[in-house]
Amino acid sequence: MNDKSKGDFYKNICNRYIETMSKEMLLEIDNKILHIFIEDEYIELKEEGKINSQNYQDYLDGDFNVCEYDSYRDLYNSTIKDEVIYDIEDLGLFDYNNNWNFYITFEELKEMGYADKVKYNYPLIEKYIIDDEDEFYDYFSLEQLNEFEESLHLYYETEDIDTNKWGELYSKSNKKFNYNIIALSEGMIDYYDLVQDYKTNLQKYYDLSLNEVIDYFRENMIKDLMGYGSDRDEGLEHLSSMYQEIMDRLGIKYSNVYTEDVSDGKYLTTIIFENDNSIKIDTSAWNGIKVVAENVESIYETYKKTQEKIKNDEIENELNY
Repeated sequence: MNDKSKGDFYKNICNRYIETMSKEMLLEIDNKILHIFIEDEYIELKEEGKINSQNYQDYLDGDFNVCEYDSYRDLYNSTIKDEVIYDIEDLGLFDYNNNWNFYITFEELKEMGYADKVKYNYPLIEKYIIDDEDEFYDYFSLEQLNEFEESLHLYYETEDIDTNKWGELYSKSNKKFNYNIIALSEGMIDYYDLVQDYKTNLQKYYDLSLNEVIDYFRENMIKDLMGYGSDRDEGLEHLSSMYQEIMDRLGIKYSNVYTEDVSDGKYLTTIIFENDNSIKIDTSAWNGIKVVAENVESIYETYKKTQEKIKNDEIENELNY
């Protein structure tokens, strides 16, 4: 996401949460975000839109502080994100008919980094598919996850799916099922094959970048970055080398790459391009394909902008000459 999209995301999540809280409000005043609590007796006024930035002080609940933030992102990181997770644990995400029943969408939950919170609704995926692939749920829509779960149910729980004389799977009751998820559960294809097959659904990633990241993980037989570290870490592979290899495959030119420790298991990689343009990316030891693909996308976007600027500067210099 670009900066504007990220800002809209944080604002949307914060407002979605506040809408569920009768006593709480958010106000934008002088480029600040105010998180306030009102007295119970004024809830109806809030719902009628009669409490605003000019009069809110008349309705405050004195037992709570007015909290001020510079941005929705700050509010999200300091308070709202944790509150949403508490609500997920208390309320659940699905109703009794397994329909989504939460004030934040599944796609938004993915952006928050908590796609795996849906796993309780997919016991067969957990039983027959999930190994160390913590990011599995990030790659698919709810419709696809439901299809996977139902296919595994037909195959393992009802024996509805069998093999015909040509060795092909078929449903005895002529029900629709997903061949790939069954093939993965039986070891006929691997995890990366399934992700590759569904890459068209990952609209926020460049296909080319994602392909190279998947290939790198497959070739090096890794599922996360627990074996990777900073340039100074001994006994670990270097994140700098990983990003360099992926960039080389994508034809991204750079002058230097270095990775530093931030804290236990967290790293900051700096990539310097021509004309000293650079980008800094965060990587954690527990990250997998999803995060690395996002980082490579950001690297690719920055590189393209750098190349465009260099080209425009050259044209301008020629014209001036």
